[in-house]
Amino acid sequence: MFPRKDISTMLNKKSVTSHNIGTAIFCLLAAFLFSSCSSMPSTDKNAPIASEQKETAQSSAAKKAWILASQENYDQAQNALNQLDRQHTLYPSETADIESLQDSIYFSWATALIIESDIDTAEDKSHINSQGLRLLNIIDIQANIDTLPIAEQIAFWDYKAKLYSKYSLIKYAIKSRIYVEHLQLSNNNPGNESFLHNHTQLWHLLHTLDAQDIQTLQHNSKPNTSLQAWLNLTKITLHSELNLDNQISAIDNWQFNNSTHPAALIPPQDIALIRNALRARPTHIAIILPMHGKYKAVGKAIRDGILSNFYDSSYKPSLSFYSASDTDDFLSIYQAAVEDGANWIIGPLLKAQLESLYTLDELPVPTLALNKLQIDRTAPKGLIEYSLSSTDEINSLIPLMEHQNTNRVITLAQKSRWAEDASVYFAEQWQASGHEQLGTFFFANSRAQSKAVQQALQIDLSKKRIQKVKWLLGGDIESHERRRQDIDGILILSKPQQAASLRPLLAFHYASNLGMYATSNIYRGYSLKSIDNDLRGIQFTDTPITIKSAQQPIQYYNKSPFIRMYGLGLDVFSITERFSLLSQLNDSKFYGATGIIGVQKNSLSRITNYAYFKSGKVFPLTISSNGDEAQ
Repeated sequence: MFPRKDISTMLNKKSVTSHNIGTAIFCLLAAFLFSSCSSMPSTDKNAPIASEQKETAQSSAAKKAWILASQENYDQAQNALNQLDRQHTLYPSETADIESLQDSIYFSWATALIIESDIDTAEDKSHINSQGLRLLNIIDIQANIDTLPIAEQIAFWDYKAKLYSKYSLIKYAIKSRIYVEHLQLSNNNPGNESFLHNHTQLWHLLHTLDAQDIQTLQHNSKPNTSLQAWLNLTKITLHSELNLDNQISAIDNWQFNNSTHPAALIPPQDIALIRNALRARPTHIAIILPMHGKYKAVGKAIRDGILSNFYDSSYKPSLSFYSASDTDDFLSIYQAAVEDGANWIIGPLLKAQLESLYTLDELPVPTLALNKLQIDRTAPKGLIEYSLSSTDEINSLIPLMEHQNTNRVITLAQKSRWAEDASVYFAEQWQASGHEQLGTFFFANSRAQSKAVQQALQIDLSKKRIQKVKWLLGGDIESHERRRQDIDGILILSKPQQAASLRPLLAFHYASNLGMYATSNIYRGYSLKSIDNDLRGIQFTDTPITIKSAQQPIQYYNKSPFIRMYGLGLDVFSITERFSLLSQLNDSKFYGATGIIGVQKNSLSRITNYAYFKSGKVFPLTISSNGDEAQ
C-alpha cells in the first residue's frame, strides 16, 4: 500500500525475494529488441483494447489499474494499485503462474503511466528523469511481455517508444517502433490505422538522424534486418550526395531488393516528393556572373564549377551565360535573361546587384543569388540566397567548441569589416548558447598584435602588478608575468599571414594550452608550409572541397585561392535541380562541395567541415555521434 505521491520511491527500494533483479532496473534490453526479424511501427495513444475496457470489473486489481491509467483516470488507478502488495506483485515468485506474471507487468505499466503523468504536469521540470521508463525496463518485466495478448504487447512497446522519444533516446525509440512493426506484421494487420500510425512515427524518428548517426546505428546493428533496411532508405532519401536521377534509381533499387519491407509496401510520402522534384526541375537556366572587371576570376571559378557538374550529370537543362560586372546595369541584364526564356536564374554575385533585386516585390522566375543581405527588409518573392558566409561557419564551429568543453572565450580579430561582423555574430550566438564571451580585441596589423594579445590575456595588468610590488618593496624581485586563468579558448578571426604571427605570440604569453579556433579565413585554400607551420594546433571550419583537396588535389583548382568558388559553382547547379525537394521535404539535406545544405525560409544554410593544422599541413577533423574525435 502506498500513496500516489510516494510512487517514485519504489524505484529505489531493494527486493527481499531471491527472484528480484532490482539492480537491473536501469538495464535497457537492446538485445531483446534485435531479433533477426527486427522491424518497427506503433499504435494509437495507449487506449486499452475495447473488449478489455468492458471487462474492467472482472479484471485483476493490477490490470484494472492499468486500464484506468491508460484512460487517464490516474486517481482511480492509484486506488487500484493501493489494494496490492507492491513487493509481491512487482516481483512474483519463481513458481508464479501466468496471471501473476502478467499482473507484475500491469502493475509496472500503470505505475509508469502515473509517474509520467506527474512529470508532464509538474511546474518545476528541472529534475525530470525517466523513472517510468526505468520501471518498464526491469528485466523480469521485459522477459514476460510475450505472455500478454498480442494487442497489449503492441501497446506496451508503443508506449516505450513514446517514452524513449520523450527523453531523446532516439536510437531506442526507433528500435522499439521496429519491434512494434514486427508484432503487427506477425499479427497480420499491416495497413490498418495502428500500423500506419507507427509507420509514420518511425519515419519521423528516422528524420532526426544525421548521416553519422545512421552510420553508427548501421555498424552496431545486425545485417539484413528491417532496421538496416530502414536506415539505408533514410540515407538515400534524406542524406543524398546523388543527383535526382541517381537518387531515384537508388530508391528503385532499394524497393526491388526489399520488396516485402513495410516501407516498400507503403512508401513514405517523401519518396513521392523526390519523384515530383524530378518533374519540377528547370529546363533553361541563365547564369549571370562577373566575367569581366575586377571580379572576373571569381566569376570564372563559379562558372567552371557549374559546367563541371553539368557535364558530369545526367541532368541537362539549357544553360545561358551573361556577364555582369560591378559597373553594369544588372537589372537590364537580368530582364534580358528572362526574355530569353530562362525559367531559373543563378546570380547575382555582388551585394550591390542583389540590393537592386530587393527593389522588386516579386521576381519573374526563381532566382538563386550567390550572396546574402543582412537587412531588415523582406526579400522579393522568388529570391533564394546562398553564399559562403561566415555566419554559417560560426554556426558550425560552435558545436565543436562546446564538444571540447570550451565555455569562456576571447576573440582576437584583425581590424576589417568582415572580422568585425563575424565577431559580433559570434558573440551573440555564443552568449545565446549559455556561454561567456570575455571580450573582443582587434589588431590593425602584425605590429599591433602584441598589444592586443597582452590586453586579451591581461598580461599588461600582470606587468603593472609586478611593478607595483617592486615599488612597494623598494627593490628588484624575481617575477614573471601571468596570463588570466579564466579562459578556455580563443577565436581567431584573421587572414593566414596575420594569424601565422599571432599563434607564436600566444604561445610566448603562456596560452599555447588553450583551444584555438578559426573560420575558413585562416586558410588560403591550399597548403603553404612556411605559413601553415606556425598555425599548428588551430582548428577551423571550412568547405568540404577545400579540406578534401588538401589530401586529394583537384586538377587546376587544388592550388587556387578560388577553390571555394569552384565548389560554390558545383553546388548551385545541384541546388537548381533539388530546390523544390529541399524546400518541401523536412530535414532533407544535400551533401555538397561547400557543406551540408538545407533550406531556412527563403535562404539556404550550410554546415561546414572541421580541420586542423599540423606540421604545416591541413588534416580533416570529425566528431562522431558518440562524441569521439577522429583525426
